[in-house]
Amino acid sequence: MPQALVLIPPEWLTPERLTAHLPASWTTGVMFVRPDGVQLQGPAFAWCIDLSVMTDPDFSREDYETNEDVDPEFRRQVRGCIFFLVNFDDFTVVRRFIAELLEALPGPSSQYWIDDDYGRVWRGDRFLAKLQVPEWDWRTDQRAP
Repeated sequence: MPQALVLIPPEWLTPERLTAHLPASWTTGVMFVRPDGVQLQGPAFAWCIDLSVMTDPDFSREDYETNEDVDPEFRRQVRGCIFFLVNFDDFTVVRRFIAELLEALPGPSSQYWIDDDYGRVWRGDRFLAKLQVPEWDWRTDQRAP
Protein backbone atom coordinates (compact mmCIF):
# COMPACT_ATOMS: atom_id res chain seq x y z
CA MET A 1 0.00 0.00 0.00
CA PRO A 2 1.49 3.38 -0.98
CA GLN A 3 2.36 5.74 1.85
CA ALA A 4 3.84 9.22 1.97
CA LEU A 5 6.01 11.68 3.87
CA VAL A 6 6.93 15.25 3.03
CA LEU A 7 10.61 16.21 3.07
CA ILE A 8 10.84 19.96 3.73
CA PRO A 9 14.31 21.41 3.12
CA PRO A 10 15.41 25.00 2.58
CA GLU A 11 14.36 26.12 -0.90
CA TRP A 12 17.93 26.14 -2.23
CA LEU A 13 17.72 22.31 -2.27
CA THR A 14 16.30 22.09 -5.77
CA PRO A 15 15.44 18.70 -7.31
CA GLU A 16 18.82 18.74 -9.09
CA ARG A 17 20.71 19.39 -5.86
CA LEU A 18 18.66 16.78 -4.01
CA THR A 19 19.52 14.20 -6.68
CA ALA A 20 23.19 15.17 -6.50
CA HIS A 21 23.23 14.57 -2.73
CA LEU A 22 21.52 11.18 -2.75
CA PRO A 23 23.64 8.67 -0.86
CA ALA A 24 25.69 6.61 -3.33
CA SER A 25 24.18 3.35 -2.11
CA TRP A 26 20.79 4.53 -3.45
CA THR A 27 21.97 5.54 -6.91
CA THR A 28 23.35 2.19 -8.08
CA GLY A 29 19.99 0.61 -8.88
CA VAL A 30 17.17 1.76 -11.10
CA MET A 31 16.88 5.55 -10.89
CA PHE A 32 14.67 7.82 -12.97
CA VAL A 33 15.60 11.51 -12.74
CA ARG A 34 12.90 14.00 -13.73
CA PRO A 35 12.84 17.81 -13.66
CA ASP A 36 10.59 17.69 -10.57
CA GLY A 37 12.34 14.89 -8.67
CA VAL A 38 13.60 11.35 -8.78
CA GLN A 39 12.28 7.81 -8.50
CA LEU A 40 14.33 4.97 -7.04
CA GLN A 41 13.41 1.31 -7.52
CA GLY A 42 14.69 -1.78 -5.81
CA PRO A 43 15.72 -4.98 -7.55
CA ALA A 44 12.86 -6.68 -9.39
CA PHE A 45 10.61 -3.76 -8.33
CA ALA A 46 10.73 -4.98 -4.72
CA TRP A 47 10.24 -1.39 -3.54
CA CYS A 48 9.87 2.12 -4.91
CA ILE A 49 10.58 5.59 -3.49
CA ASP A 50 9.44 8.62 -5.46
CA LEU A 51 10.46 12.17 -4.50
CA SER A 52 8.56 14.92 -6.32
CA VAL A 53 8.36 18.66 -5.74
CA MET A 54 4.86 19.56 -4.61
CA THR A 55 3.18 21.71 -7.25
CA ASP A 56 1.60 24.37 -5.02
CA PRO A 57 4.20 25.49 -2.46
CA ASP A 58 2.24 28.61 -1.51
CA PHE A 59 -0.71 26.49 -0.44
CA SER A 60 1.60 24.27 1.65
CA ARG A 61 3.31 27.28 3.24
CA GLU A 62 0.00 28.89 4.18
CA ASP A 63 -1.31 25.60 5.54
CA TYR A 64 1.74 25.11 7.77
CA GLU A 65 1.94 28.77 8.85
CA THR A 66 -1.61 28.70 10.17
CA ASN A 67 -1.33 25.28 11.84
CA GLU A 68 -0.75 26.00 15.52
CA ASP A 69 -0.05 22.31 16.19
CA VAL A 70 3.31 22.41 14.42
CA ASP A 71 6.60 23.64 15.86
CA PRO A 72 6.69 27.48 15.99
CA GLU A 73 10.30 27.37 14.73
CA PHE A 74 9.10 25.54 11.61
CA ARG A 75 6.23 27.98 11.09
CA ARG A 76 8.75 30.85 11.11
CA GLN A 77 11.00 29.08 8.56
CA VAL A 78 8.38 27.64 6.20
CA ARG A 79 8.38 30.62 3.79
CA GLY A 80 11.93 29.69 2.78
CA CYS A 81 11.23 26.00 2.21
CA ILE A 82 10.53 23.67 -0.70
CA PHE A 83 8.31 20.59 -0.37
CA PHE A 84 9.12 17.13 -1.69
CA LEU A 85 6.38 14.54 -1.55
CA VAL A 86 8.03 11.20 -0.74
CA ASN A 87 5.82 8.32 -1.88
CA PHE A 88 6.95 4.86 -0.84
CA ASP A 89 5.66 1.33 -0.59
CA ASP A 90 8.09 -0.26 1.89
CA PHE A 91 8.33 1.21 5.39
CA THR A 92 11.60 -0.53 6.27
CA VAL A 93 13.30 0.69 3.09
CA VAL A 94 12.12 4.30 3.44
CA ARG A 95 13.28 4.41 7.08
CA ARG A 96 16.78 3.51 5.96
CA PHE A 97 16.61 5.89 2.98
CA ILE A 98 15.47 8.93 5.02
CA ALA A 99 18.13 8.28 7.68
CA GLU A 100 20.89 8.06 5.07
CA LEU A 101 19.53 11.05 3.14
CA LEU A 102 19.39 13.30 6.22
CA GLU A 103 23.01 12.38 6.96
CA ALA A 104 24.11 12.98 3.34
CA LEU A 105 22.40 16.33 2.72
CA PRO A 106 24.57 19.43 3.20
CA GLY A 107 24.58 21.20 6.54
CA PRO A 108 23.04 20.13 9.83
CA SER A 109 19.99 17.86 9.72
CA SER A 110 18.20 20.36 11.98
CA GLN A 111 17.60 22.60 8.93
CA TYR A 112 15.41 19.93 7.32
CA TRP A 113 11.87 19.01 8.34
CA ILE A 114 9.76 15.88 7.88
CA ASP A 115 5.96 15.86 7.79
CA ASP A 116 5.11 12.29 8.76
CA ASP A 117 1.61 12.45 7.22
CA TYR A 118 0.14 11.71 10.65
CA GLY A 119 -0.28 15.33 11.74
CA ARG A 120 3.28 15.88 12.97
CA VAL A 121 6.20 17.86 11.56
CA TRP A 122 9.59 16.74 12.87
CA ARG A 123 12.84 18.68 12.81
CA GLY A 124 15.32 16.59 10.82
CA ASP A 125 17.75 15.93 13.66
CA ARG A 126 14.93 14.73 15.94
CA PHE A 127 13.49 12.50 13.23
CA LEU A 128 16.95 11.10 12.54
CA ALA A 129 17.49 10.37 16.26
CA LYS A 130 14.17 8.51 16.40
CA LEU A 131 15.13 6.47 13.33
CA GLN A 132 18.14 5.16 15.25
CA VAL A 133 15.69 3.19 17.43
CA PRO A 134 14.95 0.10 15.28
CA GLU A 135 11.42 -0.44 16.57
CA TRP A 136 10.31 3.20 16.25
CA ASP A 137 7.43 3.71 13.84
CA TRP A 138 6.17 7.25 13.22
CA ARG A 139 2.88 5.79 12.01
CA THR A 140 2.01 4.52 15.49
CA ASP A 141 3.97 6.92 17.76
CA GLN A 142 1.39 9.44 18.98
CA ARG A 143 3.84 11.58 20.96
CA ALA A 144 4.62 15.07 19.78
CA PRO A 145 7.97 15.58 18.02
